[in-house]
Amino acid sequence: LLSRCCGSEEGESSCFISSCFISSCFISSCYTSSCYTSSCFISSCFISSCYTNSCYTSCCYTSCCYTSCCYTSSCFISSCFISSCFISSCYTICCYTNSCYTSCCYTSCCYTSSCYTSSCFISSCFISSCYTSSCYTNSCYTNSCYTSCCYTSCCYTSCCYTSSCYTSSCYTSSCYTSCC
Repeated sequence: LLSRCCGSEEGESSCFISSCFISSCFISSCYTSSCYTSSCFISSCFISSCYTNSCYTSCCYTSCCYTSCCYTSSCFISSCFISSCFISSCYTICCYTNSCYTSCCYTSCCYTSSCYTSSCFISSCFISSCYTSSCYTNSCYTNSCYTSCCYTSCCYTSCCYTSSCYTSSCYTSSCYTSCC
C-alpha cells in the first residue's frame, strides 16, 4: 500500500487504490506535484473513514471531491470542496476558493506542522507565486497556528499566519505586504 501511494507510481491513477489510507501512508513525499494530478485522484479511490489521525478524519469523499477538477494549478476549486468532504472543525466551506485561498477563514485546528509541510504547497498552486515551497517551511507551521504576522517580499517569513491574518483584508493580490 505504501509503495503504491508514495512510491514510484505516485503519478499514475493506480497509485491511490480504493482502500482506506492510513496516516502513515500520507507522508510529505506523497503530497507532491506529481501526486496531486487529475489522473491520480479519481472518484473511486477514496472511501469514507480515510485519512485518519490527521485533519482528514472521517471524511466523505464523493465524486465531486477528487476528480480532474481538483488538485491542479487552478488551486482547489471551490465546487470540489463541499462541506461533507471535510469536517467542519478543519476545513470550513468558506475556504478553498477559485482565487486561491482568498477570503478564507482558517480555524485553529488546521494548518499545523503535521498537516502541511513544505512539500505540500508548491508555487504553481498559489497566486502570484507567493506561496512557494521555500516559504512554507515547517518552522512556520506550528501548533500555535502561524504566530507573528509579518508578510514581506511576497513570501511569509517569521512564522506567519495567525487566525486573524487569514482574512479578506489581509489576503490581497499584492503579495500581502502589509501586516495584520
